Amino acid sequence: MLPEWDPPEQPTFSPEDMRRIIAAAEPPYDTVYWLVAQTGIRRGEACGLDVGHVDLTNRVIIVKRSRSGRHITDTKSRKPRIFSISPRLADRLSSFVTRRNPDEPLFLSAEGMRLHPENLVKRKLKPLLKQLGLQGGLHAFRHGNATAQDRLHTPMKVRRERLGHVSSRTTWATRTWSETTTAGWWSNSTTCF
Repeated sequence: MLPEWDPPEQPTFSPEDMRRIIAAAEPPYDTVYWLVAQTGIRRGEACGLDVGHVDLTNRVIIVKRSRSGRHITDTKSRKPRIFSISPRLADRLSSFVTRRNPDEPLFLSAEGMRLHPENLVKRKLKPLLKQLGLQGGLHAFRHGNATAQDRLHTPMKVRRERLGHVSSRTTWATRTWSETTTAGWWSNSTTCF
């Protein structure tokens, strides 16, 4: 008989951690982190966004694709997902969208190339986290977003669809903050970034 497996706790950024990371990051990475914190999209999905996936008039982004290595593919769930974004984030994204071709990558590296998910984490996020004394990766923003949805009592079906999960069981396992970590924060400000 095998012992019961207790999965390790996944790194999760608190709201304050997310604010610190976004404030300390250089452009365009501050905006990438802000977008991931607010929407909970995967790192490959953030890197797979094109200019045409941002609708500033309606303040939404449409996640249709994901970048994995050199390839741009359908998202993991194979279904487009639409996310409302805050007015402040829409204002920030306007400089990434205005006067650009809809087929261009939304976020570009300093070399003018589409961001690569591995490089984004290893070369940009990890050194910043070390500087701030934090541990985790881009997925820790996603876990923070999932926990916020839980604390806001977002219906499970909505949470599952936003996170692109097929199973509610996966969605339930994604929430990881303790009750004391989130007490009062999300109820006071759901668009803090």
